[in-house]
Amino acid sequence: ISLASFVRLLPLAQGAVIRVVSDEYLDRPTGVGPALSTVWQRISGLIGYVLLELGIWIGPLVGATLLTLLVALSGSGAAAGVFLLLLVAWLVFFIFTYVRFCLGIQTVVLERLSPVAALRRSMRLTHGSFWRIVLFYIVIALVSGILSEILGLLPGLFVSAAPLATRTAIEVLADGVVQIFTSPFILILLTLLYYDIRIRREAFDIEMLAQSL
Repeated sequence: ISLASFVRLLPLAQGAVIRVVSDEYLDRPTGVGPALSTVWQRISGLIGYVLLELGIWIGPLVGATLLTLLVALSGSGAAAGVFLLLLVAWLVFFIFTYVRFCLGIQTVVLERLSPVAALRRSMRLTHGSFWRIVLFYIVIALVSGILSEILGLLPGLFVSAAPLATRTAIEVLADGVVQIFTSPFILILLTLLYYDIRIRREAFDIEMLAQSL
């Protein structure tokens, strides 16, 4: 699959999941077909949001790499230390923004916001819930890791005599199966969190939320 196709299909799939979960939460008629149709109408905003996020994350990393190259070309022996320091700073920035931007795609689908407005909206919604969201990701990561190990070990018990390439392929396949099931799960949790925050902070009830979609 090409990068362009991935950039188009990933937001479409995520948006459809968000729409289906929202319809179920608000007790509205739902279905994969209608959800895909609705999300397709907002595909430009979804793609723009994904590209904007990537730009925010990749830009500083590219800048750090270029700065390290300049230090190295200057003849200074501190290039490795500079790069390590900048890499740590970027990782902190990435984790912080990843958590703070995690509800942006929900706002694109459910509030019809532009990519830039969605990022700002996500920052406001996640304010005060940073560690709660981090806990979600930690739990999902632990569950994914445990399931990956279990599914990776079980086939090995039956094909222990198989060539290394075969065992590796099975382990990769098992990891892919785990990701297929856990990736939508975190999206579902975040969508429910989106509604929980709106109801708690903005005094929205279910009927008002349903009418706003």
